[in-house]
Amino acid sequence: MGDEKMRLGCGSGAFTTWDVSGPSHLSLVQTETYHLRHPGPISDRQEASHPHETFLDPTGNYIVVPDLGADKIYVYAIIEPANLKLKALSPINVKPGSGPRHVNFAVRNGKTFMYLVTELANTIVGYDVTYPSGSINFKELFTIGTHGAGKPVPEKAAAAEVAVSPDSEFLIVSSRNETAMSIPNFDIKNSTRIPSDTLINFSIDAQTGNLTPIQEVPCGGRYPRQFSINKVGTLVAVGQQNDGRVVLIKRDPWSGKLGEFVGYANVAGQITSVIFNE
Repeated sequence: MGDEKMRLGCGSGAFTTWDVSGPSHLSLVQTETYHLRHPGPISDRQEASHPHETFLDPTGNYIVVPDLGADKIYVYAIIEPANLKLKALSPINVKPGSGPRHVNFAVRNGKTFMYLVTELANTIVGYDVTYPSGSINFKELFTIGTHGAGKPVPEKAAAAEVAVSPDSEFLIVSSRNETAMSIPNFDIKNSTRIPSDTLINFSIDAQTGNLTPIQEVPCGGRYPRQFSINKVGTLVAVGQQNDGRVVLIKRDPWSGKLGEFVGYANVAGQITSVIFNE
């Protein structure tokens, strides 16, 4: 994995690994196909398997795949790192109707936590992660709404991305379709304010993994499908899917708080992801 020889990918109902050591001759390594016996509780969104992401654990030895349609997180052990051969482990069952979307990990003081954001239930599920006898184990710790424990979530909201700060002290979640905020237009010649969805910012308790809300801020537009934090934790780049805009938000790595918009770019079409090239 370290030499970036392999890449991960997932499509509707399948998870695949590829050898990309020869960019002009991609080679399929392994395919895992998922089938549902029956639709999930939210039948129009859970009519089939919908794996949404592949994510490496902090050790680089395991891969997790949240499946929105199946209400599961599939777990794989990398048994041959040189060619990315995988072994399927027991999946994590998530509350029916939740719609698992994305995950991220935090490592603090020798402890590892995994955080799952669910799109259909608009929740954050926290897990304690341990590695007994060379395997991996997930213990569910809590489930809270995307705005924090005891706080309401707007009726038509759709949680999207979850990111952990480089120091594992903070966690940010994006929530689409809220448009509860507005910001000045990025075009200084235009006085019309821009409707904005929300980024919800939390601090992470190093001992328990619990999340405490510290801030809610406008994300810079509509439908923040994905966002990224740079390596030093000073910037957050947010892709506004429905506005065709990428924005940069200043971030204080010490307090974890998000500040002013420091840049933007209009991009043709719907934006599905934005990452830093560092």
